Order: sequence, then C-alpha cells, then structure tokens
Amino acid sequence: MVDEESHDNEELQLIFESDQEDRSPPDWERIRTEDPKRRARVAELLQAGAARTGADFLHAAMVFQHGRTPEDYLQAKELALRAVELGRADAKWLAAAAEDRYLMVSGQPQKFGTQFRAKGGAWVLHDVDPSTSDTDRASMGVPTLAAQQERAREMTHEAPPPARA
Repeated sequence: MVDEESHDNEELQLIFESDQEDRSPPDWERIRTEDPKRRARVAELLQAGAARTGADFLHAAMVFQHGRTPEDYLQAKELALRAVELGRADAKWLAAAAEDRYLMVSGQPQKFGTQFRAKGGAWVLHDVDPSTSDTDRASMGVPTLAAQQERAREMTHEAPPPARA
C-alpha cells in the first residue's frame, strides 16, 4: 500500500544519482572510494527510518546492489522487494538481479540470468538454474534466457571484457 502523504527522501535520491553518475561511464577509482561511503550512509538512513516510499527503497536497493559482499546483495534484494510492495513494479528486476548476484558470488547458478561474467575474451551469462522458466523471468521483469544470451553477444561486440594482466 502506498502512503499518499509520504514524500521521497531527497538524500536517498541524491545518493542514488551519485551512484549512477559514477557508472556512466564507469569511474572505477571513484566507485572504489565512494561506494562504501554511500552504503554506510544509506544504512544509517535506513536505520533511522528515513526510507518510506517505493522510490526510497529502490534507491537504497541499487546502492546495496553495487556492494561487495553476499550480505549487501541480500540487503539489496529485500529493499527492492519492499519497493515492489510500495508500488514500484520496476524494482522487480533489481530484486532478481540482487538474488542472482548473491547466488553467483556464493558459487551457485543464478536463478534469473541477469549476471554476466568474462570468459575467454567474451561476456557470457553466469551459470543459470535450468529449473527457472522464462515465465518466472517475465514475472520479475527479466528478459528471456535467449534474449539474455543475445545480450551477452552484443556486449562482447560493443565492449569486450578487458584482458587480465
């Protein structure tokens, strides 16, 4: 249920915008230094109850999605699901991506097929659980598995992964 009286938290919006700006195009040095600070501040805001709207939870989820630990990704998933509960259907994809990232870093196949990795000079989908259907993916706003595999080919063509030294 959406609270008509709530207004989006401006600080969470600004933190989200900063997170996105650092990634378009990626400024890796800034990302390395600023991401931990952003996560810490978002955690403080969440603890203080500053997130109230779907947008607030979506913004917080994206910051945690760019975390470094399995716990960050689980937090991102929970925040994205809360955003969905508050009317942000567009947060479904983020919940799926956070779950997939958690599974990937935990050494398991991803469920939805949102995470790519470099392999032999190309982008490929990280292993995907074959029991997840394209219907399951669609319910979370994720393209079909075939579309995701095509996206990996496009990504390789547009910007191959950097060669490891």
